[in-house]
Order: sequence, then structure tokens, then C-alpha cells
Amino acid sequence: MDDFQNTDKGNRKFERIARDFLKSENKRGITYIWHHNTMYRREPTRYVVEHHLADRLRRWMHNTNAGASNNTIGNVIPNIHTIRWLDHMEGQDMPFYVGEEEFPSEVIVFNNGILDLRKYMAGEVSVLKHTPRWISTVCLPYCFDENAPCPTWRKFLGEVFDDQRRVDLLQEWMGYCMTTDISYQKMLVMVGPPRAGKGTISSVLGGLVGQENSTGYSMLAFGERFGLSTLVGKNCAFIGEVDLRQEFSKNRILEKMNSVIGADPQMIERKGENFMPSVVLPTRFTIATNEMPSFLDASGALAARMLVLEFTKSFVGKEDKMLLSKLLAELPGIATWALEGLRRLRMNEKFTNDDAAVDAVRRKNSDAYAFLCDCLIVHRSYDAGNLEKVEFTDTWERVPVPHVRKRYENWCASKDKQQNFQWLARDLQTILPTFGRGPRRRMADGMGSVVDAWDGIGLKIQNA
Repeated sequence: MDDFQNTDKGNRKFERIARDFLKSENKRGITYIWHHNTMYRREPTRYVVEHHLADRLRRWMHNTNAGASNNTIGNVIPNIHTIRWLDHMEGQDMPFYVGEEEFPSEVIVFNNGILDLRKYMAGEVSVLKHTPRWISTVCLPYCFDENAPCPTWRKFLGEVFDDQRRVDLLQEWMGYCMTTDISYQKMLVMVGPPRAGKGTISSVLGGLVGQENSTGYSMLAFGERFGLSTLVGKNCAFIGEVDLRQEFSKNRILEKMNSVIGADPQMIERKGENFMPSVVLPTRFTIATNEMPSFLDASGALAARMLVLEFTKSFVGKEDKMLLSKLLAELPGIATWALEGLRRLRMNEKFTNDDAAVDAVRRKNSDAYAFLCDCLIVHRSYDAGNLEKVEFTDTWERVPVPHVRKRYENWCASKDKQQNFQWLARDLQTILPTFGRGPRRRMADGMGSVVDAWDGIGLKIQNA
């Protein structure tokens, strides 16, 4: 009993120290929260991960002449975690609001306040004061100014692009990246020659969303144990050249990247930590490459998530060394410009994309998809919703497998492709998830034999 009482007294002591420390910090304007097994400290406009809580606690205890032994520190910190644990929001990913009063459903945080995005999209400017009740690690590192100009940026875009469609796509993408919205489940691929403006645009986008809210990234990291940990809290990730043709873990990499873009919850493992929270990563990916990416993704699913922004001019030998600094000075104006793109995106409910370019990438990365587009007719019930170039029909058809094999062989010969009919059938089931389900089908092949058949599939009539 005495041991229990001593333990209970010790626990109360450690809790009292924890509360006194938090009270002292609060008087200094410092607020802490414990969420998803991570301690955060409030700065004037946002929360940041607190890596030095033990050092802060030890310094405070020294200043107050309290005993700051390692044992005491080790026992007080769990009490701080418990006191500042947002238990009622534990299943909620950042950002979120913890106050009881009404708060906008969607916001963008700037240095000078919190913009009500829904009202702004409707034409009304409403900027709220910063509040520690808004739990987020994101604050754009400049002030909101609806009247700020960006003449250098507009001039730069006029020199880089010949047509308005590409400017519109970039404007929509940059506005999209300023938000926490990931509902469109897309990534941007900027492709073109060196010194065409891709790097400058990536740097401006990084400045627009804030360097602390973005990161450089490698696609190979998707296949690594701790590869997702660097994406936590990052609105944007920038990827360079992509070629997975010789990569052993290619399928795992593509599957994981597609899952992240598709807003699936991810188990995040960090070095030195056993806890792996399941979170939806807020990251939008921007790829800058000289050539179209070679994913060799049989399903073509990742290519279907692409927005393709093509660059056709090179400015080698004509570079303005001061251009980036000039553009970064215009970030408030570029932000207003980008939000106009976001308004158009939400009005149209889709990006101003180059569908032909996306289809070319998908065909390059998936022979099965190319064969499907060129040679097959598919019943509409198989439509997965991302197959705009596939010919669908309301008529239920059935085709003998040997007939499909013969068409496939001829198609491969005309395209100089390697033949593998067994893999074709498997890849088509990936592209058309409901195809091939149900009992095995057989039919007459027109030559006196009964053979296996594909149900709901027909062959296109070949041109003479």
C-alpha cells in the first residue's frame, strides 16, 4: 500500500510540474498540442513540430530552481502529452478547427490573416484574424493582397507559352496547390527541353505554397520503408526525371504513388518510432522532365491521373539570372492570379488539360491500353470512369478468344511490339476491373470448334 501511495504521489508531482510548465509557456504566448503521436508548438500564424520539448522543459526547471533530473524530465513529458492531447480529434487529419463557434469550411492562411476561401470564390473578400484554434502547420509566407499585381510573371508566361490553354492549366494547378483540397486526384507533368522554364515555374510554385510546405522527392522513395514520412504535412512535392524501366520495385512504386494521389489513407512509418499513424497525405506532385515519363504502368491508371503541360521553347543562352528573384517578389500578385485559376477549375469541375497528350503518355506506358483503344469495343458496364478514348457500346457482345489473339498478333506486328497474350488478358482486367468476372464462357468459333470467349467485348471492324 505504501508503494502505491508513493507512486501516486510521484504521479501527481509530475502532473503538477507539467501543468505549471504549460501555464508558464502560455503566459509567454506559447501553446502546445499533442496529435497523431507528435508534439506541435504554436507560432504566431501556425503550428510547427516541436523537436526540443525536453530542452525547453529542462531550461524552465533550472530557471525555477526545480530538480531537472533525467528521471523527472522523462516522467513529466508524458504528462504534457496527456494534458495537451486533442483526444476528441485524434482520428482527424490536419487541418481542423477546435473552437465551438462557427468557422469557415475552407480557408487559406496568409501572414496577415485567414482567407475564407468559399466566400472568395463567390466574389467576397473575408480575412479573419489568426487563431490558435485553427490546427494547421501551413501558413503561406506572404500577405494576402487582392490588388497586388504580377507583371513580370505574366510577361514570363507569355514568353514561355504560345497558347492560353497551357497558361490556364498552370494557373488552375497553382491555385489548386494553394489549398488543402486533393479531391481532383491529379499530378502535373511538365515536359520539354532544358532551360524551357520548368525549373523557374517549380521554384515559383514552391515559393507560392511556402518552402516549409513543399519538398523535393524521388519516385524511388515510394518503394522505401520510410519513404512516405517526408510527405507528411507537405502540400507539394517536386520530382525530376522519371524512368522506372529497370527498377526492380517498379510495381510497388507505381501502386503506392497511385494510392497517395488517389487520397487513400497511408500508414506512415518514421525512423526510430514504432507508431505508424494512418493519414491521408495532402501532397500534390509536380514532375519536371525533358521526356515523357516511362512508368510502364500496365493499367495506365497513373497516366490517367496526369495533367500534361508541354514546353516547346528553350532559352539556353538567354537566361535572366535575376528572373527568379523578381518573380518571388511578386508572390502576393501571383497568389491572386492563381486563385482566379482555382475559381475557373471549380466552375468547370475539371482542369484545362491536353487530353491528347495524356492519352499519348498512357499509350506509351501501357500496350494493353493502346490495344484496347485501337482494336476492342467494350460494354458500357465495364467503364471504370477514366477511359475517355475507349469505344463503349450498350450492345452486349461476345468474341472467341482465338479471334482476339489473332488480332493482337497482327496489331503487335504492325506496331513492332513484343507479343504476350497471357499478360494482355491480365492487364485488361486491371484496366477494366469488372471484366472477366463470373463463370467461364465458351462459344463456337465459326470453324466448327467451341472455344473460350470474352464476354462483353467485341472487335472493331478493320479498315480495308
